[in-house]
Amino acid sequence: SSAASDGYKRKVERIASDAEIRQCIASAQIIRIASDGGAIPGQASYGWILQIGTTKIAKGKGPTFGDDPRSFRVEGYGMASALLYLRLLQREFDIKRGRRTTNMLICDNEGLLIRIETANAWTYTTSNVTLRAEVLQELNMTFVFMHVHSHQDDDTPTANLTLESQLNVEADRLATEYMQEDKI
Repeated sequence: SSAASDGYKRKVERIASDAEIRQCIASAQIIRIASDGGAIPGQASYGWILQIGTTKIAKGKGPTFGDDPRSFRVEGYGMASALLYLRLLQREFDIKRGRRTTNMLICDNEGLLIRIETANAWTYTTSNVTLRAEVLQELNMTFVFMHVHSHQDDDTPTANLTLESQLNVEADRLATEYMQEDKI
């Protein structure tokens, strides 16, 4: 983990070995990124998980800033952090994905997914297109945007949820964990 000059720590943990990552990439398995966030007055955080096929590759968590951050912002922070990490992996492992491979961005904030999908499709850039991150262009991957309902684990055992919902539950856990335990 690395400490930022603002006194907060962003934590990223690689779970898979180099060999496992190379094997996942070679087999062109589905890349899934789930992000979530949480906010209480004066404090907000995000969490994310990156999985290729059935192999969890990395997870991250950290703080979210801004005046009165809400779901849209905190979940956007998580998604941006995960995409940046994927870009680093892409450079390190020379990941090339064909247009027919599946890559998913999973989030329980449907408005954020719609905004990113819409902004990413625009052929021009304005100062208001802040969610059309350069990292999406640099990744040169096609993403499917998948909305899942939040807190499904409140009523259903996590093991009985879809994989995408399980990943969302884990991202939510990471965001909550950061807010409760990791903030300096």
